[in-house]
Amino acid sequence: MRWLLFALLFACAKQVDAAPVPTESCAGERAGRDEGDCFPALNLPDHNGAYVPVVPVGSLTVVDLSAMWCPTCQRFAPTLEEVAAAEPFVRVVTVLYEDIDSNDPTPDDAATWRASFDLTTPVLADIDGDLEAILRVRQRPTLIVVDLDGRIAWRNGGAVPAEELLDAVEAAK
Repeated sequence: MRWLLFALLFACAKQVDAAPVPTESCAGERAGRDEGDCFPALNLPDHNGAYVPVVPVGSLTVVDLSAMWCPTCQRFAPTLEEVAAAEPFVRVVTVLYEDIDSNDPTPDDAATWRASFDLTTPVLADIDGDLEAILRVRQRPTLIVVDLDGRIAWRNGGAVPAEELLDAVEAAK
């Protein structure tokens, strides 16, 4: 009987630990999708399966929302590495919101994406489509720069040259 109780407690603890939970951002303000709005405070699984904040509190972050099947997103992946190399104190993260079949991606999809493009930056999986829904992503890729206060400083639908993205990062500092 003790063994069964232990197994149930372990299973429940594992489910609670794996669930996406909000992080502190923008002092509890409601998240939005436009410039000046707070970026949604979500934790998503990364390419290793660990839940991490999309935008850690106090972190200047470039968020790339991409779909695995999108050729423009695929061509843009190396540009993110270029931005990460040019701005080592800026967090650059890719969030996959659709897999190759237009389904919600898994951490394995994130690992595949990261390996396919030899990325050093984190790749997260929007497994339930929560981030995509909040941000109302319609173009691929969608690029967002989040300032140190957790606010959307810049948003663009579609790929841009590295210089334009770096200018947006500079303006957000």
